[in-house]
Amino acid sequence: MSSLFKIILIPILAVNLFILCIIVPYSLMYSHKVAGPVYRFQKSLDMILEGQLDFMIKLRKKDEFKNIAEKMNSLIDYMRRNIEEVRSSHRMVRDRITKIKTMVTAEKVDINVLKNEVEELDKFFKERPKPFSF
Repeated sequence: MSSLFKIILIPILAVNLFILCIIVPYSLMYSHKVAGPVYRFQKSLDMILEGQLDFMIKLRKKDEFKNIAEKMNSLIDYMRRNIEEVRSSHRMVRDRITKIKTMVTAEKVDINVLKNEVEELDKFFKERPKPFSF
């Protein structure tokens, strides 16, 4: 019985070692294809939270999650455009309000110019009923 056990055990161990030699390298390679993108996504989210939007996520040729990277890049681009729109709108509104304040505090107020400035502000906000809808 013990010789039968040895006859069966040795080939089974040999086959298991052979399979292990194949599975371990493949598992390491595949884990890098997954872990690399996950690490890049974490770093990218940290950069977004810090207010940095001047980058795009680039993955290696054989990495997994390319579709998620594309969607995150679209999101980054969307946020970049929205933030630029907010900055531009803020500058315009701030400049008009400063102009209106200056007019109101002047000795002589030209009511037509003041009306024009208020109408321009009103027009600006009516043109944007739903802000940042790209």
